[in-house]
Amino acid sequence: MTCHHPDWFVVPEATAQAARRAFPNGNRSLTLRDTFGSIVTNPAVADGSDHRGRPAKAPARLALVLIGQQIAHWSAVAAAEAVRARLDWTEALALELDDSGFDAGVLSTLRARLLTAGAEARRWTRRRERLVAAGVLRARGRQRRDSPHVLAHMRLLTRVMRAAEPLRAALHDRAPVAPAWLAAHRAPAWAERYGVRVEAERLPSDAATRRTLETASGQDGDALLQAVDDPRAPPDRWQRLAVPILRQVWRQHYDRPDDARWRSSDDLPPHAQLITSPDEPEARCATKRPIAWTGDTVHLTETGDDDRP
Repeated sequence: MTCHHPDWFVVPEATAQAARRAFPNGNRSLTLRDTFGSIVTNPAVADGSDHRGRPAKAPARLALVLIGQQIAHWSAVAAAEAVRARLDWTEALALELDDSGFDAGVLSTLRARLLTAGAEARRWTRRRERLVAAGVLRARGRQRRDSPHVLAHMRLLTRVMRAAEPLRAALHDRAPVAPAWLAAHRAPAWAERYGVRVEAERLPSDAATRRTLETASGQDGDALLQAVDDPRAPPDRWQRLAVPILRQVWRQHYDRPDDARWRSSDDLPPHAQLITSPDEPEARCATKRPIAWTGDTVHLTETGDDDRP
């Protein structure tokens, strides 16, 4: 994208008239443009342009599409299609009615160049200054904060499953890369215990049998970790994630892994440290007033002045 464009563009008369007829009461895109004009200019996004090559789409227009893409939660393909199909976008971008749009891949190229140049902080600072000048934002206003929950896309595991599943995952992780080594170190019972995914309905229902399984899993995991720590083990053992996850889970659930002593529920680490699934090692159990969930928390801050958006 070669930047041979003015700072911004005047909306073609035909485009403006068509937009006003289609949206006599306005809409979000038209209101933003009427209130603030262009919040992005070509010099402001020169980081995303080459200084050689044939002229292409103006980077300011593409940067504005990136903003609209995030607001609408669209893919790059959907955003490019909206530029061709939606009249309000045509007006907001100051395009002719018969403009043919652009290829969606251009958005990814621009985003990568802006990030490489470290331009995202400067872009936000300039837009914030425009909003402050327009009176939409002001310093030292009232704020409110919230930390809504984010659910992990995973199945919930019982405590026995939390121990058995990381062991199964570590065994299946080692099998393709070191089959001969694994065959030499695995116990005959491992194929039956960890050959398929551990499901709640396949676990024993009586407490005595379940305790036996807890002890057996502890001994199996300890045997695998000792084999991995052996200097004769395959050299890539530290590069694979399943083994460190297994080691951390074993420290959390077994007081003495070599003796397979199952920790009591009161002796477990805090929820912020406890791995709940080998497939989502960063997901954590959390509670907030009456809500309990497994996943993460996102922290948000927004202005809370009565006379401001």
